[in-house]
Amino acid sequence: GGLGRELRSSLGLLLGVLPWLLLGERGRRRAMLKILGPSAVPDSPAARVVANFSTLIAKHFRQNLKKVTLFSDAALARLTMPVLAILGGRDPMLDSSETRRRLETHLPHIEVRYLPDVGHAVLGQTAVIAGFLRRCAAPPPS
Repeated sequence: GGLGRELRSSLGLLLGVLPWLLLGERGRRRAMLKILGPSAVPDSPAARVVANFSTLIAKHFRQNLKKVTLFSDAALARLTMPVLAILGGRDPMLDSSETRRRLETHLPHIEVRYLPDVGHAVLGQTAVIAGFLRRCAAPPPS
């Protein structure tokens, strides 16, 4: 959040899934799919764990309904550390294409992994993240 525009407000998303939330456990799972979009690893044990956890969070969490404030271009340009951004191209909440463009424009050390068929909940990226951290922790070549 804060890097690209919101596609739908939190209130709009909430109103869109409200009927599903009234249908018990199955309805809550359906609402989570609408909010999070397609999974990186659909119908897998990992996706089911995330779905169950997301349902638990939704049951006990009050959503922030305020619009997320965007970081300015100048604020992004001041970041000097290496950055990894993993973006789902079918995120129903955030404009991942705009986020990608802004990051690539203003961050010289950005590494973007854009997953065109994935939603907001990006799974299965442990090896990518670990590789990025190893590269960042490695001493510079002499």
